[in-house]
Amino acid sequence: MSFDLRRPNCFTIDLQVVADNARAIRSRIGPQARFIATVKADAYGFGLLAVARTVLAAGADSLSVVRLEDAVALREAGITCPVILYAGYVIDDDYVRLVERYDLTPTIHDRHSLEAVAGAATRRIGCAVKVDCGQERLGVRAEDLAGFVQAAAATGRIAIDVVNSHPHVIDGDLDHLGWQFERFAAACRAAQPYCRSGTACIFASSRVLAAGPAMQLSGVDPGQALFQLPEALRSSEAAGRTPFLSLSSRLIHTFEVHRTDYRDACPVPTRPGTRIGIVPIGYGDGLVQLNAGMALVRGQRVPLASAPSVEYARLDLSSCPEATVGDEVVFVGPQGSDCLSPQDIMRHTGIARVTNLALQVGRAIPRRYLEARQDAPPLSSERMELAS
Repeated sequence: MSFDLRRPNCFTIDLQVVADNARAIRSRIGPQARFIATVKADAYGFGLLAVARTVLAAGADSLSVVRLEDAVALREAGITCPVILYAGYVIDDDYVRLVERYDLTPTIHDRHSLEAVAGAATRRIGCAVKVDCGQERLGVRAEDLAGFVQAAAATGRIAIDVVNSHPHVIDGDLDHLGWQFERFAAACRAAQPYCRSGTACIFASSRVLAAGPAMQLSGVDPGQALFQLPEALRSSEAAGRTPFLSLSSRLIHTFEVHRTDYRDACPVPTRPGTRIGIVPIGYGDGLVQLNAGMALVRGQRVPLASAPSVEYARLDLSSCPEATVGDEVVFVGPQGSDCLSPQDIMRHTGIARVTNLALQVGRAIPRRYLEARQDAPPLSSERMELAS
């Protein structure tokens, strides 16, 4: 006899949307441009391996992550494409040994990282160089790029595979974006003599893609756009589509409130006929940012009766007296003829992006995947995973 050890919570993800978005990006940039799919932060909460396989099948040719454990997981899952490691560590000999063992592309972004890689490498390593053109966060100053790349090449241990920047994009301010792009393009031209043939120059992140092909250069490295396309790339039928299909649980207890003493101290309503349902999902699972103040039970909207606790949420079932233990509870997604969309949750909580919403979903909540089809949109195949 087997028993599922997991609570009855489920985050359902539509990989067809991810595949369609990746194909739209590939169509936008053309067949020759390098397409580095950024799957950092567990693919923005949607699941590293499932998303990586999906985007590679749909047109991406490289992946990028920050966490070394994510890069190792990709390799151990049999993924052999180039994997770029963005800056995120104090580089030492152990780091470089893992880079060599798993054939990864580390990022160098200052003299320390350059010297650490060159000093520990036992062979020539292909690296990415991060350039700061206006984000004021990480990277070699654009005007210093040529000297930096020349110094890297002179070590004999570093080859430059990618030169990339993450611009600071302000909606509507194309002058500021253009200033950053011109700095980056000029830096790449100055550094070109010291780069290997075929070095990719990458400026077009998700938000830059919408600005058109002029800033594409030799490739793109979108992350957010894999999950929600910029409006300029979105067809009318794709509007509102996201991979965040649903977040659901089940009732594990129901009861009527019979409270006569200290009613003003009661954590739930005490009006006559009040009925409460308990769901095993709480703020430890991210529920505070994953609800619109209500849930769907038996196709009806019922309010949360109080703020979630660590492992539980209370629902006011007074308007749904037929609800019983085992009934599905939907916090995000469709049920019956109604739906609480991700956009509903985002409006309620003030979260700006669907990726930020997915990142709130606790790692203990299993992910259920509706697999993508490369030649047709049906979504009948399913797979369950516990967040890694």
